[in-house]
Amino acid sequence: MLVALIRDLKPQCYEAAEAPQTKTAFVFCVAVRTEGAGKGSRIDLGTALIATGFAFAALKPDGSAVHAPYLEAQRVAQNSHTGLWAFRDLPDPNAIILRALRQASPSASASPPPP
Repeated sequence: MLVALIRDLKPQCYEAAEAPQTKTAFVFCVAVRTEGAGKGSRIDLGTALIATGFAFAALKPDGSAVHAPYLEAQRVAQNSHTGLWAFRDLPDPNAIILRALRQASPSASASPPPP
């Protein structure tokens, strides 16, 4: 699906933010339909991939959404059991990631001070 979206719509990606300490750039990619009934409409690739169940919305370490519209798109995919969410035994990817972050954080692994 990602290949078809890129091949057919030729999206443009733009930097939204940068985290120099981790050498991470956050981007959003948008495609504009050039023909058909949707001509001129913009498609956010992140939303498209998440809403169809081929990606999932990122959460902050506190469990809140990084981008609320993506979390809503994920709920649509989950409720319609599409893509990844077609499998009832799929573990929640964010639960796995957040658990790993908590286990790796210094406060989670620090032993309590001696009495």
